[in-house]
Amino acid sequence: MPKPPGQSFPFPSRTSMYWETCHVTYDQAVEMFNAQTATQQAMGQNPIVSSTKVKRKQFSSVYEAQNEYSKTTIEKSKQFEESILQIQDSGNQSAKSLIERINNSYRPTSNGATDTEPTKVKKVGDDAVAKVHNRQDVVEDGVFVWIETIGTGHALLTVHDSDITMFSYGRYDDIYPNTLGTMGDGVLIKASNEDCKPYLREQIFAKGARVFKITDVNKSDVFNYLNDIWEDSDDYPDSTEGELTLKSGRVINEYSLFENNCTTTIVDALDKSGTKIFEDSILGVELDQSFTIPVSLSDYLKNASLNFDMLVIDVTKEMKMFLDNPNNLKIKKPSKKDIVFGIITNQASFFGSSSSD
Repeated sequence: MPKPPGQSFPFPSRTSMYWETCHVTYDQAVEMFNAQTATQQAMGQNPIVSSTKVKRKQFSSVYEAQNEYSKTTIEKSKQFEESILQIQDSGNQSAKSLIERINNSYRPTSNGATDTEPTKVKKVGDDAVAKVHNRQDVVEDGVFVWIETIGTGHALLTVHDSDITMFSYGRYDDIYPNTLGTMGDGVLIKASNEDCKPYLREQIFAKGARVFKITDVNKSDVFNYLNDIWEDSDDYPDSTEGELTLKSGRVINEYSLFENNCTTTIVDALDKSGTKIFEDSILGVELDQSFTIPVSLSDYLKNASLNFDMLVIDVTKEMKMFLDNPNNLKIKKPSKKDIVFGIITNQASFFGSSSSD
């Protein structure tokens, strides 16, 4: 007997503009769908509250409305499943057939294709809970790569749990003579919470940084790798780059715009922590992607964030909501110097070199 056709989730695809204004992300919606009862999943019930009346007139916020909607619909469905299970126990063949049909329904997929397994993970009577998300939930925990591409650009990394810890590497200290600023002391800044938030706001609101969540690494591994490098140095910068550099920076090595920079440092940290996002294959030959300038890393992560494996998630909008913009920072226009350095950096990368601020 041929398999029935697959089905998509009961909400727009990941690339739809719908998610620009929705109160949850696509990935959160998938999690909410999978938390529903087997019956709700088989019927293709959308877990996202959509009634304007429910969202705006009965509740003070859309999140309050979503919470009530999720709890109510799941509870009603659980009661229904309990009733048909009781009817089945009495020997009713119709109830038995209905339960079998629900249990053997195909699970929706991102692309609407049929799953390889003919049965659902969840069955009638299995527990279900109301998963209620806020868009900001996705950025409250995990590992995040920040990339801005003005001029030479810059890449940094943050680790979020109960605290936010930022690791930012660059030429924040002495510049070596006769290098035109392309070489100098390589400084790793480690700063947490309120110490790093002004810098992060500058990156995302004034420089237009994009932020990507990397989901296949352990945040402790990433933190420990970079923290060990930072703690192993007792060489403190003495430049006038700023209070954050003097307070939180350590000279860890020699910076080179074209060989050892912010991009290579971040990629190395992720690689050493076990990420698979830079692995690829062509005709069965395994390749390791390498990046030496922020713009190439940014382009790669943007493309990776469109994949259904969800190893990379673009969380720029959620991070803006999370940090807020109390000083009303605006995107800066690139200066002539930024434009020149951007051209030099990209040309150097094209010919096999590297760069980064």
